[in-house]
Amino acid sequence: MSFNSISFLLFFPITTLFYFLIPNVVRIPYLLLISCIFYMAFIPKFIFILFLVIIIDYSAGFFLEKTEGRNRFLILISSLLANIGILFYFKYFNFFQENLMQIAQLIGWNYSLTTLQVILPIGLSFHTFQSMSYTIDVYFKKAKAERNFIKYSTYVLFYPQLVAGPIERPNRLIPQLQEYIKFDADRVASGLRLMTWGFFKKIVVGDRMGALVDQVYAQSTNQSGLSYLVATTFFAFQIYADFSGYCDIGRGAAKVLGIEIMKNFESPYLSKSISEFWTRWHISLSSWFKDYLYIPLGGNRKSYARTVFNILVVFLVSGLWHGANWTFVLWGFLNFLFLFVQMSFGRIFNLPKLFSIVLTFFCIVLTWVAFRAESIEQALTIYSKIFSFDSFWNSDLGFAYSSKNLWNRGVLILVILITDFIRLPDLLTQANKPRSTLLRWLFYICMIVITAQVAFTTVRQKEFIYFQF
Repeated sequence: MSFNSISFLLFFPITTLFYFLIPNVVRIPYLLLISCIFYMAFIPKFIFILFLVIIIDYSAGFFLEKTEGRNRFLILISSLLANIGILFYFKYFNFFQENLMQIAQLIGWNYSLTTLQVILPIGLSFHTFQSMSYTIDVYFKKAKAERNFIKYSTYVLFYPQLVAGPIERPNRLIPQLQEYIKFDADRVASGLRLMTWGFFKKIVVGDRMGALVDQVYAQSTNQSGLSYLVATTFFAFQIYADFSGYCDIGRGAAKVLGIEIMKNFESPYLSKSISEFWTRWHISLSSWFKDYLYIPLGGNRKSYARTVFNILVVFLVSGLWHGANWTFVLWGFLNFLFLFVQMSFGRIFNLPKLFSIVLTFFCIVLTWVAFRAESIEQALTIYSKIFSFDSFWNSDLGFAYSSKNLWNRGVLILVILITDFIRLPDLLTQANKPRSTLLRWLFYICMIVITAQVAFTTVRQKEFIYFQF
């Protein structure tokens, strides 16, 4: 079930109402049940795969707490290999096979290609990382093993963040499942306001940006470099509005239930450097890689060369985590490259704040080309057109860039930047509301009306981008 579906508009109020009507003792099993129903609305049989991972990691946590010595490490490794193995089977097996066949052809080795006709379960990458964080934290005694199987399953399957994050840590989410939560009208209202803003970002901003981006990227041969640069700028705001919109809806839905999940974005396009951007973008994933990959590799505690190598590994793995395609690896490498330049020469530039923000944003837009491209060939073609003077200006912007389209999307970009600057999501969740009740309700009503109008009349509903990961 997707947040931007009619079924969710029925699912959410009904399930939430029953949540507050039933006794507290059965709320956790009820949350698990509705989370399963939510996920099974996609492809029902995939719930068994998620429960397989849950059983593996729940058992691992139980035995890790009871075991000492070398066997604890073996239990941890077994759990991690099982998680990675399941993810590899569904997400990377065919990618690995296809690349192995190409290498075999280069060296003259007769290798027959074997591919699997499988579909990647929605949200498996997020689900796997959240489960792995549990076993790793239990191993290092940063978290206690959860003995209640239903509570642990709810931690992993909690529907507001199940499909596309944020990736929650056990010490943050599991204790909240133990608390008695009373109905609080102010809390519910703040959660609903945040959900409304999330819907606006996804449907009004993200989907409208995406309609134009799709037109341009579908024509890889007859677009100018300028056309691609503008489209990729729109894609930067499409993916931001789409993903942060999803997270705001999820955070709002969880808040209504009395559960706080972490903030996944912090005005990333106002960052003054690449390193700052990665503390503001997809915060749960960035912090996951920092805690569970970068620091175990040695972090910045070794030599400068080792630190650079560790950062490279993190970005390449992060790219591959996003998808089984070399375009994502290229995206990760470009982020590393820009960060390396910042680390090595950043002090030389020492630009004013506004110039630093603009330069950082331009670098991030260039990385999004690789992320959005369908293939390495298309990405390289686009880069060649952007950085070639003749190709940059060799045609007009085309039909997709009518003055109306540019004006509408320019206004939407301005709305996102202004609301990021004033930190609107934080204001929406504050208990202390603005003084003017009339202005406040006019603002909410405008958001709802515009979102509904766009959803039902002008734009075909698009799935959330991060569902594919």
